[in-house]
Amino acid sequence: MEESSRSGAQSRPRTLVLEMIAVIDETSPEGNGGVYYVVTAAILMNHPDAATRTLVNVIGNRTRPFHWAQEGSQSRNRMLDALCELEVLATPWIHYPTGRKQQESVRQKLWPKRSCNSSWMESLR
Repeated sequence: MEESSRSGAQSRPRTLVLEMIAVIDETSPEGNGGVYYVVTAAILMNHPDAATRTLVNVIGNRTRPFHWAQEGSQSRNRMLDALCELEVLATPWIHYPTGRKQQESVRQKLWPKRSCNSSWMESLR
């Protein structure tokens, strides 16, 4: 796409370069009556360096990963604030109840039913 300058001359097309971080994780905690199988996809459309700086402020330079269930309320709140600040888009898929030996078949059932819409990516071109 070319844009005209004020003088009427044609300018060069602009190229938009995006940096993205995408993460998919799954968990299967046990609750009353069965196992909750949860898959979450998170996408960060921001500069990875900014994300790294923000997350280092949350968890420090530790090598142990951040696990929600093992963190205290202050760490959890700091992480939630950071995710909001970074404008992370997260989409969960949940299946309940799920037997421990059914996770693979449930995974196959959940992914075809996902409600992703890639039109927002097309709008960035």
